[in-house]
Amino acid sequence: MKRYLLIALIAVACTDTEIARRTALGSAHIIKLYAADGHVIQEWESTGKVLCTEGGICDFKDARTGKLVRTTGDIVVTVK
Repeated sequence: MKRYLLIALIAVACTDTEIARRTALGSAHIIKLYAADGHVIQEWESTGKVLCTEGGICDFKDARTGKLVRTTGDIVVTVK
């Protein structure tokens, strides 16, 4: 009984953002790089998780080429 209560408390304590972040692990992502004027310069699809640092540098494996891509700039990452 205590085990189920603990699981329920953990589930309630998680925010929507935390739940979305955890469920997105391993999912393909769409990464868009924008120019200063707002148009898309480049777009990729990752094979899985995209790792981004506080400085705005993102690393991921490109699904099309199978190679590592490192980006920086105005980037938007969404789960496919």
